[in-house]
Amino acid sequence: MVKAGLWHPGCPVGQAQLRRVTINFLGFDADVHRGSLVVRTDVASSVARIFTRLFEAKFPIRRMDPIEAFQGDDNASMAADNTSAFNCRRPSQANAPTKSSPHANGRAIDINPIENPWVDPRCNCFRPDPKFSPRISGPGVITKGSLIWKTFIAEGWVWQDTAKPDYQHFDTGYPSRPLNKLEVSPIKKVNPLPFSIPVTIGNATQIITVKAIGNKAVLTAWEKGASSWNQVLSTNSAFVGTNGITDGLTRRQNTNTTPTGTFTITQAFGISANPGTTLPYHVVTKNDWWVEDNKSPYYNTMRTSSEGGFDLKAPESSVNGSEHLIKHVGLYNYSVVINYNMSPSIPYRGAGIFLHVSNGRPTAGCVSVPAKTMVALLRWLNSKSNPRIAIG
Repeated sequence: MVKAGLWHPGCPVGQAQLRRVTINFLGFDADVHRGSLVVRTDVASSVARIFTRLFEAKFPIRRMDPIEAFQGDDNASMAADNTSAFNCRRPSQANAPTKSSPHANGRAIDINPIENPWVDPRCNCFRPDPKFSPRISGPGVITKGSLIWKTFIAEGWVWQDTAKPDYQHFDTGYPSRPLNKLEVSPIKKVNPLPFSIPVTIGNATQIITVKAIGNKAVLTAWEKGASSWNQVLSTNSAFVGTNGITDGLTRRQNTNTTPTGTFTITQAFGISANPGTTLPYHVVTKNDWWVEDNKSPYYNTMRTSSEGGFDLKAPESSVNGSEHLIKHVGLYNYSVVINYNMSPSIPYRGAGIFLHVSNGRPTAGCVSVPAKTMVALLRWLNSKSNPRIAIG
């Protein structure tokens, strides 16, 4: 670090006050990697807890190489989408006086800089990649209220979503303050959380959990009460994909696997009439298809044959074959759309992941339950409750 110029006499923190925290993280390639962050001693334990939680929640991080690999050049580190911490930067790179700089004090972390750009006051422009400046949720993106935001805030850190936003940046507050002197508001928790799989609750007050055991599953519906999550119904007669579950970040189409993760629920459809759900419900006609044509701009949406824009002739079993919904009598009598691989949808990642009626066998990637359970779920689901489904 001294050779690379990251630390030098005059830095506001001595070498003895710094610690290198070595961390496992999940890469964008869905593999486990080992990285390290140099931080001040008084925040080292907090950093270890935060990144342990992010790893467990499968929050992806592009890269976490020591900043000395970039010779302390913050611009090069950002361009490489590198997550970094301590850096007693050269004046030409500093965007805060060195003495009060959280990075120079070892109390700041920049995460996924490309996905979370900052406004450089010298040019009043987003860097390093302005296309990510709109705060739209996505892999590795930090938004207010997201899991990573909550994890840092719960530890007393501050996110720099300011008039000159620095979306990649968390610190302990300006001027650089010891973490244990921050006044941290208590985190409201629903204790204990009864879920047996990871769940990103967000603003949901209705949660469906799907605990897979091979290609079978236990599905449970939960509702948030005044002080706890209460079980509404449960069935051990649920099914997932023939080949079980797989990481939703890397799933491929036509693999007969069900993606893991937490997904919102915002719409339903069925060949049968609405059984009484408040979700937007579409009664299927002979013209309705679910587009699974990877070459179509309408991939992973419902569309009519008259609207077109996808390959109508490809067999459903082929890589670009779409589902003619009305042909699936029984299975699609009642269905809920699981919002997997949407906004944006990524071709070949998978389309048409539903919660639907079971035929007593594993699925091609959906979650299925007995018809009576499906009707009960639809009647229970309430769009005002921002329902989500977690699969794991």
